[in-house]
Parts: sequence; structure tokens; C-alpha cells
Amino acid sequence: MINFGAGSLPNRPLLVNLVDLFYGALWNILYMPFDLDLVIFVCSVFSKTQADSFLTNLQAVVFTDISIEKAVEFDDYCHSHQPPIAFIKSEVCGLFGSVFCDFGPEFTVLDVDGEEPHTGIVASISNDNPALVSCVDDERLEFQDGDLVIFSEVHGMTELNDGKPRKIKSARPYSFTLEEDTTSYGTYIRGGIVTQVKPPKVLKFKTLKEAIKEPGEFLMSDFSKFDRPPLLHLAFQALDKFRTELLRFPIAGSADDAQKLIDFAISINESLGESKVEETDKKLLQHFASGSRAVLNPMAAMFGGIVGQEVVKACSGKFHPLYQVRICWCFLEYNILLASSTNA
Repeated sequence: MINFGAGSLPNRPLLVNLVDLFYGALWNILYMPFDLDLVIFVCSVFSKTQADSFLTNLQAVVFTDISIEKAVEFDDYCHSHQPPIAFIKSEVCGLFGSVFCDFGPEFTVLDVDGEEPHTGIVASISNDNPALVSCVDDERLEFQDGDLVIFSEVHGMTELNDGKPRKIKSARPYSFTLEEDTTSYGTYIRGGIVTQVKPPKVLKFKTLKEAIKEPGEFLMSDFSKFDRPPLLHLAFQALDKFRTELLRFPIAGSADDAQKLIDFAISINESLGESKVEETDKKLLQHFASGSRAVLNPMAAMFGGIVGQEVVKACSGKFHPLYQVRICWCFLEYNILLASSTNA
């Protein structure tokens, strides 16, 4: 277990707070900010009253090893806070792991992909409606239909040099159509650079309470098993109920504990109505229960890296975050790993 005291950390501005970090599933995150001479403050919060005063000045928080009921309370607070506090919840249970992100009612992504804006050198612009823009054939254009572009250094048709973003369509390797009437503009003479404009993107996140009932799209780790993520989503809820009622994890190899978790999963699934899982793989749930107490280093490292990236996205506004996605990943193929372990 990893348990850091607040007094051992330097007194410097905070980048993010990791709350209830007990077993090191997010160990990777700790190294990145320290290398940048920044600080992550690690602590345990045991009541919502304590957390309210503690979280109010923060930009992002990460929760691990916390019940769904408690996580929903903290997420509701972060979601409704002004400004919103980015909320991330992650769990690693044996060969399985999950991540949930809620960056508030409206989160602005300043740069979706982090790439430099595409550019092109103008060769000609027609006086038409819509106008046809051709570029030199030294390099293929990377524009796509619907992109916004601005023009500069255009001689003749100077009306386009106003810096106004314009939408393009019918994008081709060396030309595109401009959604604008240029019949009354000056005649194009020479020159001109066209540059892609990357507008900010606003994302509206659901709360954890809403996402549990309607998880939406899952991030797939194995496209041959489309039914796996919803079942794992159900398994994590069943594990939470098991731990809440019995105050412990299922015992590895215990058929009774595995069956109890399966019963919880079936009960929760029946209450979902139309969105329930059609088939519950009891063998998968049994393996999930047996290994749920373990935290494996490769899984902790992988999910620590994923969550670390989401923290950076929340604090910088760069790159597209995990949006209304709860990752439920089985690392490699669980039955292959178990079979190889049995044969060893």
C-alpha cells in the first residue's frame, strides 16, 4: 500500500489532488509532475464535509478505492462547483480496470488533437459562388470538408485577408470549394496562404450518477468482444455492492463469494430495464470476483498512464479527453492467462 502524508510534500502550488490513493494504481502520475518541478498533493478524505473545504480551490481530483455512493457525492459537488472541478475515478481489480471522467457541464477543449494547423499555398481563386480555390501541387492539402480556414497575403482578392474563418467543402488533394460568394470581390492576382483554424470544442459531461445508468459509449480494448464492456460495467457495480454489504473483497477461489457477486450482478442487471445486458457471462464474473482484490503492476502502470493523461487534459485544455466513456478493460485475454497459470 502507498500512503503519503501531506506534511512530507513541498509547499508549492498544486497541480492536482489525488484523493483516497491507497494502493498505488496511479503511481505513474506521481513521477510526471515531480519531474516538471510541480507538486501533486496526496491525501485521504473521509467525509464530504472535509472534502468540501478542501476541494473548492482545486482544478482536478482523482479518486481511487472509493465506493460508488461516496464517489457520486464527490462528483456531484465537483460537477456543480463554480468553476467545475474535473473529476476522475479509476479502479484496478486484478486483470480488469475502469476509468470515469467528468470535467463539468461544459468543458472547453482548446486543441482537440495537438497537431499544428494545416496550411497551403494558394495558386488561384475564382470569382464564383461558391468560389474554387486551387493550391500549388508541391504538397497535398490535408483539409477536410467542414474545416475552417483563414487567408493571408492574397494579392488582388484582398477581401479574403480580413482574418475571418471561412468554411470549406469538396476538399481535394490540391483544391477545395469556399462557401462564399466572391463574384463581387477583386480579381485574384497572385500569392496567398490558406491556414486551417482549429476552433475550441465544448463537451458536456454527464455526472457519475447519470453515467452509471446510461454509460453511453465504451472505449473498446478488444473489438471481437463488443458485449464485454457492458458486462464489466455491471461487474464493477456488483463488486461495489459486495464490498458495501460485506466490508471486504471477495476471497480468491471462494465459490460462495463468486456466486454472491454473480447474484448481485444479476439483480442489478434486472433493474436496468431496456438497457440491461442480454447475457451475463458467469465464468467471466467468477474470474472477476476471484481476482478483484489484486492490484497487478502492469495494470496499475497502464491505468496510471491513462489517468495521468486525463489529468493533463483537464488542467491544460489540450487534447480530447475521455468523453462519456467508462473504460472497462480486461488486460490481454483472461482465460489465456488463467489457463497458462493453471498449467504452470
